Amino acid sequence: MNASRPRPAGRIARHAWTYPVLLLLIGAAYVFGVVRIDALFGLSSDWLAAPQILAVGLIALVLQPLQYRLQQWADRIVYGRRTPRYEVLAKVSALSRDTARSAESLQSLARILGESLALPAATVTVEFADGTLVDHCWPKPMPWHDDVPPHRIPVEYRGTRVGYLAIPADSQRRLPPDRRRLLSDLARAAGVILHNANLTSDLQHRLRATEAQSAEIRASRWRIVAAQEGERRDLERDLHDDAQPGLTAVRLSLGLLAHLARTGDAQAVRGAFDRTRDQVDAALGVLRRTLDRLNPQTLTREGLVPALRERAAGLGCVADFKVSDEVRLRRFAPEVEATIYYCCSEALQNAAKHSPGAAVTVSLTLQHAPDRLGFEVADRGPGFDPAQVQGAGGLQNMADRISVAGGWLQVRSAVGAGTRISGWVRVGSPGPG
Repeated sequence: MNASRPRPAGRIARHAWTYPVLLLLIGAAYVFGVVRIDALFGLSSDWLAAPQILAVGLIALVLQPLQYRLQQWADRIVYGRRTPRYEVLAKVSALSRDTARSAESLQSLARILGESLALPAATVTVEFADGTLVDHCWPKPMPWHDDVPPHRIPVEYRGTRVGYLAIPADSQRRLPPDRRRLLSDLARAAGVILHNANLTSDLQHRLRATEAQSAEIRASRWRIVAAQEGERRDLERDLHDDAQPGLTAVRLSLGLLAHLARTGDAQAVRGAFDRTRDQVDAALGVLRRTLDRLNPQTLTREGLVPALRERAAGLGCVADFKVSDEVRLRRFAPEVEATIYYCCSEALQNAAKHSPGAAVTVSLTLQHAPDRLGFEVADRGPGFDPAQVQGAGGLQNMADRISVAGGWLQVRSAVGAGTRISGWVRVGSPGPG
């Protein structure tokens, strides 16, 4: 297309001879027509006579379509062949109805813009809500350079800018008036197409985010199942290694106690009874600790704060509790308390394991609008690099557990700067105090 377009000097030369020739032809037609009518009817040769004036009017009326055709022919010689405006806008209207292929529609719009205006290149730029600009060029590569910026026409949809149409600056200056009007019409018609592109991109982004979130939820569900299976195996091992030997010892002691009772040795019976009582207490202690791992009785009976204090004391943590009165005096839904307890307990256990003796601060706050129970466990231990332990055991289990409850978790730590584990869970209506 570039080879067929005349250079500016060629266009000026064509202007110089095309329109004079056109005027000469029309004038000759008028003169010839009047002279022939005079000769045909033997009228006076006076140009101001009524018959001559009437003849000129009739000739002008008859030649008006021819004049229009000649004008089109002259414009075609000067500017080249041009697609009619209605055909161009019909193509753009068809593109606006194709919402399934936004990228192809934008590329086609750039092509229509370039071809209908006889341009060497054209660009359709989409402006997204975040300010990102994406160009769709025709043809590729773009022929203009940074030192000669293109002429940009803003495209709006219902008063909001959604992008631009861009054409070479020198080509814009050479556009004839009707093509300038067509360019404005294209900018108005393109608003729907660029708006649809925005909607399609936003929908695709949301779909990708939803798919990623769904994949993470599925992965977290599997990790929770695996963690529950691990807890079941740990419980089985504890019962087998700790509770079962204690109960077996109690059974043997009861058998010995029965044998001694038959012998009548009262002192031996009292000694065996005392040993059996101690073994029963030890077995009950093992069972109680095992049950507390499944469902801490203090949490069920007394609430979150006493259960966490008990857990910290059991781990040997020197913990400072900062709890507001509205949290201390209020009970929350069992699943909320269980989730917060699990996360704080895991954080306390990590602090006791990796920084024994370091000061630990446990904070519980009630955040309003929306109601959320927030927590933070901070220690002054050696800290760690979160990137090195991302997805690791206890931290991953905390994240999975709190995500199931619809909450949020953050781990902040640095080598030599301690660790802060914080998060929140949405709370429902208050439970009984």
